[in-house]
Amino acid sequence: MPLTPAAERAFLSESVNQVPIELLSFEHESFGAMRFCSNSVPVVSRGNTYTPAPLLDLKLAPSQPGQFPTVDFTIGVNDQSIVATLRSIDESPTVRYEIVLASDLDTVQKGIGSLRIESVEMGLLSLRMSLGVFPLFQVIGPKLAYTPDIAPGVHV
Repeated sequence: MPLTPAAERAFLSESVNQVPIELLSFEHESFGAMRFCSNSVPVVSRGNTYTPAPLLDLKLAPSQPGQFPTVDFTIGVNDQSIVATLRSIDESPTVRYEIVLASDLDTVQKGIGSLRIESVEMGLLSLRMSLGVFPLFQVIGPKLAYTPDIAPGVHV
């Protein structure tokens, strides 16, 4: 997803008149959604309210040959119920990371969706997570059933 022209100008300008806000969403069928933002006050974006939480130390993890890339980040938490909720589930929630501008909260400037938690360290005031993509390409399919005669597009 390319940046919008407004976001590109804001990020590359010498004087900043646009403020980027990071949005982080955790969604799971057992608890619905938990939404956080890097702003100091709650933010409403596309009808969803995001609770202030400092998003810290977002970085790409070193790539490993033969593995999908991951993102490591630490989020500050001021409510231990968040930690308890994440500990109570067996499967990883779907995680979405987005950036919006404070002047236009309903337009996503950049986003990464459908991430999953690969590892997590839960501290007293922070969560350190490693996020990765769902391993769609690792699903084993019946490739032997699709011969070039039946499905020529598969064997290009």
